[in-house]
Amino acid sequence: MSAGEGEEGSVSAAADPKAMRASYVENVNHSMKHIQEALSSEGKKLRGSDYLSVLMVPIASVMLAICSAMPGGLSIRPFLVAAFALALLYFIGARIGILRALTMRQTHLVMSIISATFMLGATFALLMYEIMRNIR
Repeated sequence: MSAGEGEEGSVSAAADPKAMRASYVENVNHSMKHIQEALSSEGKKLRGSDYLSVLMVPIASVMLAICSAMPGGLSIRPFLVAAFALALLYFIGARIGILRALTMRQTHLVMSIISATFMLGATFALLMYEIMRNIR
């Protein structure tokens, strides 16, 4: 399926009321296929600044993981946490401009998904904290 066919498929799915009333599992399956098609067609088209932000996040997270494993790593951990946070902020900031091209409803949905993802991450972090606290 070419990129043009993928766009036609998403337009026809949006125009079809039956597709909009699909079951939860069908919606998740179709959404995942749509995301995979978008990543395969658009994922290779990166600007120069995108390469920097794509590389900064994994490098900062690997450095943070290595620091956590080192016995003397506690002294530099705050700096690595700050570097990781800055890498994430740069990653988000480099992509936030896309929201201007979306409709108000699409922007609201994107921000709702981002907020839910943040809450899921915070919940997971608290769960891991409790598990690790109880292991010791």
